[in-house]
Amino acid sequence: MNDASNTGSAWLEDEQGRRFDLGGSFAIGRSSACDLSLTDAKISRRHAAIHTQADSEYWLSDFGSANGTFVNQRRIGQPVRLRDGDRLKIGPFEFRFVNPGDSSAGVPTQVTTQQTLIDLKHERRWLMVADIEDSTLLASSLEPHIYRQHVDDWFRRARALIEGEQGAINKFLGDGFLASWPDAEESRARIAATIRGFQTMQAELPFRFRLAVHVGDVILGGVGSAGEEGLSGPEVNFVFRMEKLAGTHGIGVLLSQPASRELEGRVTPGSEHIWEVPGFAGQSRFHEL
Repeated sequence: MNDASNTGSAWLEDEQGRRFDLGGSFAIGRSSACDLSLTDAKISRRHAAIHTQADSEYWLSDFGSANGTFVNQRRIGQPVRLRDGDRLKIGPFEFRFVNPGDSSAGVPTQVTTQQTLIDLKHERRWLMVADIEDSTLLASSLEPHIYRQHVDDWFRRARALIEGEQGAINKFLGDGFLASWPDAEESRARIAATIRGFQTMQAELPFRFRLAVHVGDVILGGVGSAGEEGLSGPEVNFVFRMEKLAGTHGIGVLLSQPASRELEGRVTPGSEHIWEVPGFAGQSRFHEL
């Protein structure tokens, strides 16, 4: 175990009384690149992380590790806010979370049923990848604070739109993100409304962005970078490849054939395209909007 202590305002304390100060994003795992490197076969290379948010807020996330991360003897599946005095267990290692500035001190974290990870599972999901076009060029043409204001405003509006339609952003990707919805009858109307909302937003922004929309079976488990349930599997890879194709061909909104078929009557598809998708056999059909 490496001693990563410095001068932070909150820290982990192990059973020997050693202190590991927290700040920003604090990675925990078997890898020597982690801020807290733990040597044990039950520890994943990148096992968990503690992220600082706002003033004196520290959130613990598990990266879908095989053996789990425990807070006050409960295994977590979603990020949980740590409170002063919480007990963490990672493999055979135990730590106490200390945060003298925590206004909720004395109220230990309660891990709810929804936050308890039982198993990886498969589920059909609607997937949307969004990304700003030519973000590098855009960033170089604007003052840094102006560019950041534009991007932050876009993220804020995009998140409000997606969550307003009962979706969730699962992962941030530089100047883009991955969002998802459960596959339910009402989801079709919500996806169509989200696409229309983005099209309206596009006319109001000083830069362009593109969307790729797909529906398919994904693997759920772990935690995404935005604090939602982690998504993985071939269909997730497919929608990311779709977004790259949309960029290559200058298309603002691209639907996969399954998405286009299920949104029939709710959106008006334009030209059909048949392309090979890198990493996938054969050719696939797409529609642009």
